[in-house]
Amino acid sequence: MGSEAGYYRSFSDAGKVGTIVPLDNAEAAAAAARALLDRTDMIAGAARETALTRFSARAEAEGIDAVYQSLWQG
Repeated sequence: MGSEAGYYRSFSDAGKVGTIVPLDNAEAAAAAARALLDRTDMIAGAARETALTRFSARAEAEGIDAVYQSLWQG
């Protein structure tokens, strides 16, 4: 569960493994936290897969390499 600030929407994988709530809305945050806790068994595997494929050190290095390759190729 995260807010609209920063990169949290991407971490949630478009709601597949998390929930985004509006800033400064404690009630929405509490409701989202309760909902996530009620379905941890359903999202645990998907969250792990998202972390490994999209946010791993390897994925980060490959992304940085792609940027440099595009710069060098003009």
